[in-house]
Amino acid sequence: MKKPAAILLALSLLANLALAIVVVRTNALSLLAFGSQKTASAQTRAGAKPQASDSAIISAVKAGDADALLNLLKASGLDDKTARFMSASIEFQKLTNELASLQPETPYWRNSTPTAAQRQKVGQLIFSFNAKMKDFLADAMPQIGRFNAPRYDYLTPDRRAQILSMEKDYNELTAETYATSSGFRLQSDTDRLKALADERKREIDSFLTPDEIAARDMRESPAAKLLRDDYGNVIDTETDYQAAYALMQSAGDDTDAGRAQVEALLGPDRMAKLAQMNDPDYSLIQSAAARLNLPAEATTASLMDIRDQARQASDAIAADDTLDASQRKTALQDLATKSQDQMSAVLGDEGAAAFAKSSKWMGALKKGSTFTYDARGRFQPAR
Repeated sequence: MKKPAAILLALSLLANLALAIVVVRTNALSLLAFGSQKTASAQTRAGAKPQASDSAIISAVKAGDADALLNLLKASGLDDKTARFMSASIEFQKLTNELASLQPETPYWRNSTPTAAQRQKVGQLIFSFNAKMKDFLADAMPQIGRFNAPRYDYLTPDRRAQILSMEKDYNELTAETYATSSGFRLQSDTDRLKALADERKREIDSFLTPDEIAARDMRESPAAKLLRDDYGNVIDTETDYQAAYALMQSAGDDTDAGRAQVEALLGPDRMAKLAQMNDPDYSLIQSAAARLNLPAEATTASLMDIRDQARQASDAIAADDTLDASQRKTALQDLATKSQDQMSAVLGDEGAAAFAKSSKWMGALKKGSTFTYDARGRFQPAR
């Protein structure tokens, strides 16, 4: 059976989709809606009747009915994933139209900064749109639901479809509550949002089996989020992750104790690697070396040595009881000048000035403050 002309036009748009559907919203609807008119003319010249499904597809596009378009595209032979991407372009167009309506033309001499109510309305629109996309593209593009991994990847396809259907209802009710508040949320609106969240959790908990709940918590619990955010980049295997998760869970509310156990499990080499990955100076040094055509390894070693010397010197200044607050600030600022002079020998004057401007530790010293870095390589300001 020959596919409708509108379907062929839809397929031709896939080249524009690439990896970002956002591109589609700028041209997909106009090509679908009006490109078929040209095709229809060609068919008429050839003596053929336009196919009925073409008209139905065009009507669904003009009506902005993504669900109807999805069903029509699938019924016409398009695969589910492609049909969902094409239909999603309608929702993008709706979003852009609604956002545009919030930005009326303003004379150039007037302040065009959005009001608090406008910003909240934009947030509501984005929330509603995201909820629709989670439902509409959950299978076609799982990372929309959750960036790090397919959502509910621990469920069978059938059970996953069931739970996504449950969430769709709650997402719609939540989006409706946000929209109804219209930039002025009452306590009753907040109470309704909390009630919806609580009811959603109760229903999903009653739906999932104990093993499925355990699998979910290993992905979505506070302990899981902490592990993913702080240590995930150096946890190489699922076995290691499960061991780290068990330690963090057993620590309960004592997250400091949990962290200590996890860091002992990971070992010094992986903690050193994590510190390097989190340390903003490493990427800054790599950029500086590339820009100035300097050897990355030697430049890194030299600048990190200068930073280590500055940290030790700043600690000594902070601990010097003979200095009052004003003298301590001056000593730290003098240390910043000395450190920048040392960096000039590595990066040149212009390079050292640029590095000092971007580096957090140099910024702290110039303000007369001390600094340090934690075990995970994150900058810590004045103590």
